[in-house]
Amino acid sequence: MKRIKLKSLLRWLIVFAVFGIGYGVFWWVRTRWIPAGFVGVIYDASGGLQQKVYPPSAVTVGWRQQLYTYPTKLQAAIYTQDPDAGEERTADGILVTTNDNASTIFDVAVFYHVEPKDVFKAFDAFGPIPIEDIQALHIRRAVKEAANAVGTQYDLFELMGPKRQIAGEQMRKELQDRLSRKGITIDNAMLGSCYPSPEIQGKITSRVNSYVELEISILKRQIAEIERQIAIVRYHK
Repeated sequence: MKRIKLKSLLRWLIVFAVFGIGYGVFWWVRTRWIPAGFVGVIYDASGGLQQKVYPPSAVTVGWRQQLYTYPTKLQAAIYTQDPDAGEERTADGILVTTNDNASTIFDVAVFYHVEPKDVFKAFDAFGPIPIEDIQALHIRRAVKEAANAVGTQYDLFELMGPKRQIAGEQMRKELQDRLSRKGITIDNAMLGSCYPSPEIQGKITSRVNSYVELEISILKRQIAEIERQIAIVRYHK
């Protein structure tokens, strides 16, 4: 009788051990981590999006479920022609058309994040795709549209220099209007280096030279006026 009880107990111990190991393996394989500065939501292929926002933590995801994370900390979306920089590691600048019909590529930097309360709004807008794809596709498209909406208010010379900061702030507002309803908060936007064509570069150089010549001419007139006044003072002495 004791031997039967011991065998039965041993059998149950083996069952519980196998179950525990199986659950441990399942937990390990299906565990996903939400890093600091992010929140997550789980999409179920059968039931749709779960109405819960998960803070940074370890989350167990079922077989037909997928975890999507959204950054609550500041993110930089860099679109640049420098193939060694930016997110794509390839020439990825933004082509901007100005009001003098010049189409020129600019580096653009956009800083954004997603508020926890806007996570469901972002998911509704972009669907079950990761934030990397949202940034590479949807945010980039919005940046291109906003940059060209602002670019047509300036000529290229202004956009390259004195009006660049103002244009960047206008672009931030444009992007905020376009993306806030989709759950993306735009914190800042900046125009960086530009890459004019040789023809446009020649026009810019010519314009700069003309400006320098004008300044030199004004300076010469001022010097001549000062010399004239000095001569009058000396004459009266």
